[in-house]
Amino acid sequence: MTLEVEASDNVGVAKVEFYAGATKLGEDDAAPYQWDWDTTRYPEGPITLKARALDRAGNVSEAQLEVTVANADKSPPTVAWRNPPAGAQVSGVETLEVEASDNVGVAKVEFYAGATKLGEDDAAPYQWDWDTTRYPEGPITLKARALDRAGNVSEAQLEVTVANADKSPPTVAWSRHSAPLSLGLRILGWKPHPTYRCTTWATWAWWPASWIR
Repeated sequence: MTLEVEASDNVGVAKVEFYAGATKLGEDDAAPYQWDWDTTRYPEGPITLKARALDRAGNVSEAQLEVTVANADKSPPTVAWRNPPAGAQVSGVETLEVEASDNVGVAKVEFYAGATKLGEDDAAPYQWDWDTTRYPEGPITLKARALDRAGNVSEAQLEVTVANADKSPPTVAWSRHSAPLSLGLRILGWKPHPTYRCTTWATWAWWPASWIR
């Protein structure tokens, strides 16, 4: 953090000293009077900053300021599902994907199916290939757990249904002779019958296919 003060004097400002608590951080002898303060070396919580201006005659003035050191990242990341959609039926190998972001940086995203951790990804796009064939048929809860570099955690859950069982019946269709079929019989000879008589030689007789069993 850059500390900065305004200082003036009727003769001239010699320098401005900067303090954090009782510790002198440094000094600047020319306007703008500034100092870069590394707050990460100080404990979390309130602290008093002090600027001490000296003129060329040795006269001194001070100005104090209360601030709070808050370097600890307390903001959790955000995480949201991209694939699969909520309520989807999944089968085979399904690619799980989420979006995750953080004010400092996402460390990793962990993927879970039920209570089982599937794996993790530490770089966007955050994905994992899930082999659904190892899981029983039916509903299951997917969970994505995003962690930032400070250890803050966010989770997003999703309900899907594992549906690997083959429930599709086969299809069947006639490939030949699907049209009505007629068969012919040519009488090449005959014998007298006590009841029926054939009056013509070389007679053709036709039956539709539906008569043939």
